[in-house]
Amino acid sequence: MQSFLKSIAKKIRSGEMSLALTESKKHAGGGDRDGQKVQCYLLLKNQKYPEADSLCTKLLGNALDHELFCWRGIARAELGLWHSALQDLNNAYELFPKLATQQRIEFTTRRACKNISEGMQLDGGSYNDYIERARIYVLNRDFVRAERDLRSAREIKPEKVELRKLEAIIAFAKDDLKPALTEIDAYLEDEPEDLDAVLLKVKIKANTGRLRTALALLRQATKSKRRDELSQLKIANCRADIRDYHGAIKDFDATLDLNPDSSGAYFGRGLAFVEIRKFDDAIRDFEWAIEKGGKNCDYYTALGEAKLAKASKKEASTHFKTAMKIEPKSWKARLGYAKVKNMRGKRTEASKIASDILKKHPSHHEVHLFLGTVQFEETDYVSAIESFSDAIRHCHTSFETAGCYYRRGTAKLENGQISEAIEDFDSALKLRPFHVGTLVWRGYAFGKLGKWAQAIGDLQSAIDMNPMAAEQYKKLGDFIAEHAIQHFGTLIRQNKSDPEAYFNRGMANLFLGRNDKAYLDFEKTLLLNPKHGEAQVRLGTLYLKDNQSKQAYNFFSDAMKTKPSATALLMRAEAMLQLGVIQPALLDIRDAIRTSRDNDRLYVRRGELYAAKDNLEKALDDFTLSIALNFDNFQAFRNRGKLFERRGLLPEAIRDYSMSLHFFPKQPDLLVARGKLRLRLEQFDLAAEDFETALGSDHYLDAYTGRAEAILNLDRGQDALIWLTKAIHRFSEPEEWAQLVKARAGIFLALGRYERASADARIASKLNRDPIFAADCYYIRALCSYRHNDKEHTLKSLEKAYSLDENHEQAELALDWFKEMADAPPAEWQNAPVKIRPTRPKAEGSPAEVQVDEAAFAIDPPMDLWLVKKGTEEFGPIPLKTVVDWAADGRIDSQTLLFRTDWGKWKSAGKIIPQMSSTGKAKDISRVASPPVSSSESSST
Repeated sequence: MQSFLKSIAKKIRSGEMSLALTESKKHAGGGDRDGQKVQCYLLLKNQKYPEADSLCTKLLGNALDHELFCWRGIARAELGLWHSALQDLNNAYELFPKLATQQRIEFTTRRACKNISEGMQLDGGSYNDYIERARIYVLNRDFVRAERDLRSAREIKPEKVELRKLEAIIAFAKDDLKPALTEIDAYLEDEPEDLDAVLLKVKIKANTGRLRTALALLRQATKSKRRDELSQLKIANCRADIRDYHGAIKDFDATLDLNPDSSGAYFGRGLAFVEIRKFDDAIRDFEWAIEKGGKNCDYYTALGEAKLAKASKKEASTHFKTAMKIEPKSWKARLGYAKVKNMRGKRTEASKIASDILKKHPSHHEVHLFLGTVQFEETDYVSAIESFSDAIRHCHTSFETAGCYYRRGTAKLENGQISEAIEDFDSALKLRPFHVGTLVWRGYAFGKLGKWAQAIGDLQSAIDMNPMAAEQYKKLGDFIAEHAIQHFGTLIRQNKSDPEAYFNRGMANLFLGRNDKAYLDFEKTLLLNPKHGEAQVRLGTLYLKDNQSKQAYNFFSDAMKTKPSATALLMRAEAMLQLGVIQPALLDIRDAIRTSRDNDRLYVRRGELYAAKDNLEKALDDFTLSIALNFDNFQAFRNRGKLFERRGLLPEAIRDYSMSLHFFPKQPDLLVARGKLRLRLEQFDLAAEDFETALGSDHYLDAYTGRAEAILNLDRGQDALIWLTKAIHRFSEPEEWAQLVKARAGIFLALGRYERASADARIASKLNRDPIFAADCYYIRALCSYRHNDKEHTLKSLEKAYSLDENHEQAELALDWFKEMADAPPAEWQNAPVKIRPTRPKAEGSPAEVQVDEAAFAIDPPMDLWLVKKGTEEFGPIPLKTVVDWAADGRIDSQTLLFRTDWGKWKSAGKIIPQMSSTGKAKDISRVASPPVSSSESSST
C-alpha cells in the first residue's frame, strides 16, 4: 500500500498525472479509502470532472471529509453546477476552516455570477437563471443583489415555493423575524424534510423567545436524521448558535459516534466547552481536532484561547504563532497574540496589534471589544468608551450587543458619566433581562447618584435571582443600604404619610437581613396604601419564610389584583406548595412563564413540580429548557441529575451532577449523591474523592460511610475500619452512631471477620431500633451465623429480619432457600469471602505481666474500641483487653499513640498508662484509672 502511494506521489511531483491516475485505478480497491481519495484528486487533475464528482459522492456517503467536499465543489463548478459547488465548498469550510477554501469560495462565486450573467445577456434571463444566481448571492450573504434577483424570479414564476425559503433567509439576516417565520413556515408545508429550512426556523424561534419550540424542533430533527453525519453536525452547530451549549455538546458526541475522526465535531465541541468554561475539555478537543484534521489556523487559534483562559501564556503564545505561520493574514490569531501581550502587561504592543487589525478588518466587534478592554485597564476610559461603541455597531446578535453595552456602561461609570452608564445598563438589560452583573452595577450607579430606591431595588433583585451569591452582593451594597435607611428615615420624619418612603426603607432593611424591621416598614406601607403591589409581594415573601403560608398566599393574591407579575405568580405558587396544593401552583407557574419566557428559574420550579407528580417527561423538558436559557444554571443540572437517577440513567445523572458542581462547588450533599452513583458503577477511586471532598464542608454521615465502602473496594478494608472508628466521635446522636457501626459491620463481614461483624450489627440494632434499619442488622447477623455453620441462629436472625421488614427481599430469598422453596440462596450466601486477618505492631520491647482494672475504663458501645498508632502505621479497632495484651507483649511503648472511639485526638500511651517506663517496658498498671462512665449495658466487643 505504502509503496503504491509513494510511486503515485513520485509521478505527481514529476507532472505525470495521467500515468498516476492509471496506476491509482489499478491499485485502489473498494475498501482502500486513502487510495480512492488519491484517485479523486487525480481525476480532478486530469479534468475528469463527472468521475471525480461520482467518486467523491461515494466516499462522502461513508464519512465526511473536508478535502472531498472541496474537490467535489471544484468538479461541480467545472460542470457548471454552481449552487451545488458552492454548497460543497461551504461545507468544506465549515468542517475545516481554511483561508485557501475561503478564497476558492470567493473565486467560484465570481465565476458563477459572471457565467450566469453572460448567459442572461443573450436570452434575457430565465427563472432558473435568476433563482440560481440568487442562491449564490444568499450563500455569500450578498442580500441586496439576492433580493433583486428574487423579485425578477417571482415576476416570472410567482407560485414557486423555493422562493420563500430564500426570502426567509434574507428576512432573518435583516432581523425581520416575523416575515421570516411566515415565509419559512409556508416553505416547510411543501418541503418538511428540508433540514436547512428546519434549522432556520429553529433560529427564528429562538430569537423570538420561543426556545421551547426551537428545542422541540431540534429534537424531532435529530430523530429523523439520526444516522446522517452531516445532518447531525449541522444540528449540533445550530444548537451552539442558539446558545444551547450543553445540548450542542451531546449532538457533537453523537456526530463523533458516527465518525470518530470528525475534526469538525471535535472543534465545535471544543468551542462549546469554552463557552461553559470547561477549558480542560476544550483543550483536549482542540488537540484532537488538530490530530484528526491536520494543521489548521482556526484550530490552533482556538487552542491558544483555551490555554489563555487557564493563564498558560507561554503555551498560548506558541499556538497563536503557529496559527499565524499557517495563515499570516488571520486576524483571529493576531488578536489572540495581542491578548497574550496584554496579559504580560505589554498593553502598548497589544493595542498596536489590535489597531493594525482594525485597519484591514474594521467590522469585527471582537477586536473593538478587546481594544476597549485594554484602554479600560489603562484607565483611558474615553478611548474605551469609543471602542465599545464601535463594537456595539458591529455586533451580530442581541447577546453580543448586551455584553458590549454592559462593558461600555462600566467604562462610563468609571469615567464619572453616571447617568449615561445607567442608560447603557438599561439597554443591556432589555436585551439580557436576567444578567445579574448588569443589575448589580446599575444598582451601584444609582447609589452614586443618590437614587437610593432604584439602587436598593436592583441590588435586592440580584439577590432574588442568585441567592447563593448574596454575600458577594452585600459587600458592594451594604453602604448603599445604610445610606438608603438614613435617607428614607429622614423623609419619614418629614412626612409620616409617605408609603414609598416606608417601602424603600423596608427594601434596604431586607437587603441587610433585618427582617423584623422590614416587616414593620412593609406593613406601614400597606396601611398607608393598601394597593401597593410590590409591598404585598415583599411582605408575602417574609411570611412565606416564616412558614405562615396562608397569610403569604393572601398577600400574593392581592398583589396579582393590584400589579400582576411573574414574581407574584411564582411566589403564590410557592405558598400553595407549602399548603400542599400542587395543581393550582402549576397553573400559576405556567402563567408566570407566559409573562416571562426567558426566566430560567421559572422552568426549574415547574420542573420540580412535574417531578413531584411523576410527570418525568415534562420535568425533563423544563430542566433542559432552563439549561438552554442559562447554561450555568446549577440548580437545573442538579434537578435533572436527580431525574436521571430516578430513571436509572446513572452516567447521565453523574454528568449533570458534575456540571452542577462545576458551576457551584459548594454542594456537599450533591458530592455525596454523585459518590453513591459512582459506587454503583464501581468507580471506586472517583467515589472516594467525592466523599472526601464532601467532608471538607461538614460532618456528612453518608460521606463517612460512603468513603469507607469505596476504600474497602479498593482493597483497603483495614483503613476503612479505622476510618469509621475515628469518625464516630464526630457525631452525637445514637442513630448516627448506628449508621457508622452498621457500615463497619459490613466491612468486617467482607473481610471474613464474622464475630466482629455480628457484634457490630448487634450494637447497631440497639442504637437504632427503627424496624427497617434493625432488619438489615439482623440480616448481617444471619450471614455471620451461617458462616459459622450455626443454622439455628441463622434461621432465627432471618425470621427476625423478615418480621421487622416484610419487604426485605434478601431475607425472604434466604428463608425460601433454607425452607427448600428456592433452588439457590442470594448471591452473598454462595461464596464466603477470604478471611483477612488484622495486623498488629511488632513486639520490639520486653514482655511483661500487665494488669488493668477494666471497670475503670468502662464505656458504652460503640465508644469502647481502641486504635493504636505506632510510627505511621495504625492498628485496630480492638477492645481494651487487646491493648493491655499488646502492652504486655512489648508491642506498645510509652511513645505509642492510643485513640479511644470517643476521643477527638490521639494520646500517648505514656499519659494513659503512666506506669509504662520511658524505655517502653510495661509495669503493673492495675491501679491506673480514668473517670469511669456508668453503663447499664456495658459490654466488650
